[in-house]
Amino acid sequence: MIDSYLLEELVTYATYGTLSATAEALNITQPSVTRGLKKLEEDLGVTLFNRTPNKMTLTKTGEFAVQEAKKLLDANQEFIAKMKQYDLSQKTIRLASVAPGPFYLMAEKLKQFSLDVSEELLDQNNVADALRQHQFELILSSKEIHTDDIDSEYIGTEFLSVNIDQLLIPDTRTQISFKELDKMTFIVFSEIGIWKSIIQKELPNAKFIYQDQQDNFLEIISNSNFPYFVTNLVKQRNQPSQFLRRTLTITDESAQLDFYLSYLKDDKKRLAPLIQSLQDTWGELKFE
Repeated sequence: MIDSYLLEELVTYATYGTLSATAEALNITQPSVTRGLKKLEEDLGVTLFNRTPNKMTLTKTGEFAVQEAKKLLDANQEFIAKMKQYDLSQKTIRLASVAPGPFYLMAEKLKQFSLDVSEELLDQNNVADALRQHQFELILSSKEIHTDDIDSEYIGTEFLSVNIDQLLIPDTRTQISFKELDKMTFIVFSEIGIWKSIIQKELPNAKFIYQDQQDNFLEIISNSNFPYFVTNLVKQRNQPSQFLRRTLTITDESAQLDFYLSYLKDDKKRLAPLIQSLQDTWGELKFE
């Protein structure tokens, strides 16, 4: 069996072209590279290099060996990634979020992982303490955290829009500002996390009719023409027939929230497959 480090040395040499550059890239000594490449030839029983006093180049067999070595190294990395993902899927990971959109994205899209998703939304100010106290392994936060023990990775952006009676807005409009919405009365589902403080700040003269129960919220929007908020992650699918609304994007900068996956640095290696899957899931979503 050929050791994978020998294949890595071969591929790295093909990339950089010299022994010194290969050694530097792999953080080993040049004599180690020389011995490794010679050992690979001996183990394979073929000549991989044409050697002259001042130069070493790949033979045709060597070039073919590089191609095959890349395939083996890629397959090895894929094997490792699959094993890590499977191992992670066998363990329960506690997740939380500061807003409902990413919260539902996590809960509904990643069935291959064993997730314990908190029903209670966190305050952004409590994210670091919740991680340090091991209440959760991974938290979707609206601010990135970089400390000695905590790190964050960007996952995506959530955009706030408003569903408003189409008779009130010209057909040509696709956007609206908070200033234009001020003084209106909105139906709002209570559990919207950080978005609640944002709409209250940006709409100081508006009225909000908060609903704690999802069924009551849906009933009211189905039988009234009150405007209500949606995002690119959370949309109401059933548009009431008697009060048709149009979705307008809110143009203010505060109507956009970047989200980050925050975690303890000690857990990064274990959580890496889940983090990658979450990033891929958000990236694959098609927003209208």
